[in-house]
Amino acid sequence: MWLYWQIITFQKPLAFKEAVDNALKLYSNGGENEVLAPSWEEEKRNFLRSCSDFQNLITDDPEEGLQIEQISTPELRKLAKAYQVFDKYLASIRVYKEYDEEEIYAQTGLSAEELETYLGFYQNILAELKSRRDDGGEDGEPLDIHYELESIQVDEINYAYILTLIQSLIEQGQSQEKNLSAQDREAVDSYIQSLEKINPNLAHIITELWKEVQDKSESYRGQSIANILDQMIEAVIQQHIQVFSKRWYVGEDELRYYVEHYRKGAKKQLGESQLTKSQRYQDYKIEVADALNPLLYKKQIKEACKQLVEEVIEPLRVGR
Repeated sequence: MWLYWQIITFQKPLAFKEAVDNALKLYSNGGENEVLAPSWEEEKRNFLRSCSDFQNLITDDPEEGLQIEQISTPELRKLAKAYQVFDKYLASIRVYKEYDEEEIYAQTGLSAEELETYLGFYQNILAELKSRRDDGGEDGEPLDIHYELESIQVDEINYAYILTLIQSLIEQGQSQEKNLSAQDREAVDSYIQSLEKINPNLAHIITELWKEVQDKSESYRGQSIANILDQMIEAVIQQHIQVFSKRWYVGEDELRYYVEHYRKGAKKQLGESQLTKSQRYQDYKIEVADALNPLLYKKQIKEACKQLVEEVIEPLRVGR
């Protein structure tokens, strides 16, 4: 019997660690080494069934094909529930080494754009249901309206879970070194392979750490794998900041502050004016062939900063 992960993310890291450890014990068939999981074939069937069930309830263009405000509350709840099941299985199959996104998309007609449309449709349904709380429409499909989308949150859970497995490989204090089972080692390898498809930079860092821990577990005795990984990630981020500041002739400290306080979607970023003041256009113009004019230079820096944070740095900080 497979029990889906239900891990609460706590604000306090020690409480979160305890929750992950307890989850490992719960899903390990009485021990912490053998983590039970359904076969790839079984979980893929579950996903395909949930995908078909959801798609059968909507048209090819749900936002245009279904007028949400005209649908009864029980039917809306049924739609939302179908999406939640679909989301759960989508999150689940992504962690298997056999998962092939292109193959799944071909079988189901899905795409990244389609998934975004489905997500928007689901969020609109929730908004409509919340507006009908006084409508007496509680009958129908049981629904957790506060459900956390697993296909979005699963990266953080898997991240913590895999670090827990790696941590268990090294000796802590005076305790004996704990060897991972072949199944646990495969779980780590599968996670990294899956991560490479969506976050290759982070996957590369975790791969490096994973190899080091397996080859030299003694040298990591008594240390926190999470802290070590954080240090490795910060070193990579610092390298990106140094390269960027040299390429665009901006202050390194100002860029670091901007990166640390960046908020996606904000019209004005903290440290943005300081970063602009730190620009050394005259040095840039003298030393760079085919230098941009001042206006394009400033515009390009702003666009490049956004790309640096959203496409490089933020993906490195998954689970933190």
